[in-house]
Amino acid sequence: MLRVLVIESEFEVRAAIRRKLTNEGFEVITEVDETTALRATRAGEFDVIVLDTRLLAFPEYSLLNSIRSDDVDAPVLLISS
Repeated sequence: MLRVLVIESEFEVRAAIRRKLTNEGFEVITEVDETTALRATRAGEFDVIVLDTRLLAFPEYSLLNSIRSDDVDAPVLLISS
């Protein structure tokens, strides 16, 4: 089963993505902010990461840079809701 990390700040959007991916057979982990997202990427292996672009408002895309600097090589899909 493929593991997907969804990092989305809005509950409704996060729930809809989780529901759709779960129905398609993916294992889905959801996080709502930078701190919990980084904790999740450091604790587990993911096949893909879905990332809310609003969470990239940190200086110099720090969340995405932090994920990459931790040697997480999963593809990152950026979404805007």
